[in-house]
Amino acid sequence: MVSFKKELYNSILAYQTYPPGLMLGKTGLCFFLTSERSRRNLAISQEIIDTLNSDLTLFRGFAISSGTSGFYLLLKYLKKCDLLDDGFQTNMSFVDEICDFGLNRYISGKNFDYLHGYLGIYNTFIYNIPSKQVQQNPQHFYNSSFDNILGFLDPQNPVFPFDKNIDQTRYLANMGLAHGIPSILSVLINHHKVFPSKENLKTITAIVDFILSKKRNACLLQSKFSSVLKKDNNREEEKESRLAWCYGDLGVNLCLLKASIVVGDNVLEQNIVGDLITTCKRRTYEETSVIDCSFCHGAAGLVYYYKKLYNRYKIFEFKDAYEYWERFILTRYNSHGIKGLNTFYGAKGWTLEYGILEGLIGIYLAFFDEDFDCGIFDYIFLTDF
Repeated sequence: MVSFKKELYNSILAYQTYPPGLMLGKTGLCFFLTSERSRRNLAISQEIIDTLNSDLTLFRGFAISSGTSGFYLLLKYLKKCDLLDDGFQTNMSFVDEICDFGLNRYISGKNFDYLHGYLGIYNTFIYNIPSKQVQQNPQHFYNSSFDNILGFLDPQNPVFPFDKNIDQTRYLANMGLAHGIPSILSVLINHHKVFPSKENLKTITAIVDFILSKKRNACLLQSKFSSVLKKDNNREEEKESRLAWCYGDLGVNLCLLKASIVVGDNVLEQNIVGDLITTCKRRTYEETSVIDCSFCHGAAGLVYYYKKLYNRYKIFEFKDAYEYWERFILTRYNSHGIKGLNTFYGAKGWTLEYGILEGLIGIYLAFFDEDFDCGIFDYIFLTDF
């Protein structure tokens, strides 16, 4: 394990061509280095910040995945940790304005996606220090944004949010944590933590009830939540959804668990924990769709979350599950070295990635989470319960 840890860490630092964004790039690398409890590479972090700060056009758009809002969240995190020099304050204000423009652009285009649209930017705004726009009139800011995406709660006139490609799909809505209705729930909970209200709690409960109403009861299906809600005229056979952060039972139930805790519903919490225990039994590719070691849709995310659940509830099944998926990753590494940790992209084949979401940083974080301030990663991945 020592050699695995050392080679993994050195590979992350040695890679030279990170793109600028959070999930795959330099912004994520800076989160990795500055959240490390030892903070042994702050000098490298400062170099990254200087590079990104000097040319904001490096970012691809505004979204949290690859755009400016991921950098804005990094600046806020560094300020919270007292790691941000005073010279960055003016730039933070400028980045805030850029992200506000992106937020309004995504709202007008009805792009509510978490990784690639509105929700990710809004989650950035309400982290630590509210943006100027939120601070000046938080209720108006809330009404002008969230009300656009809660139409699916109205049975008489539902408006189903999906990702940015809804018009080209056969589906009504996305049910994955990375892109769909569970992410709306999680961001609303984060909003409620900053601006608590009875109305927020009422809406949170309504979204929880909606998600639970879509739980499948087919006895032959191990996955209880679909990845998508299909249109009425789409009668294709129900399929198993993957077991991952991005889609399927694990991500959905983690979001429901977060909701049960914030509303203080102990019965719901225990029911969700029971469903999460059930997911531990899924191990084969046919049952999980896990083929690689990535955090997003592979084994690293399972290691991270089952370990997180075990640390909270001390239930043996969670420990057994995270140890199983650790062995899955270590077997790949022992057989093929670092290349054994490649990410699979379907028809595009296997690629060695380095970022948080689909690469080596996410794998390192899963194995050695005790070395980090994981609260910021839980916030990024909407699982801060």
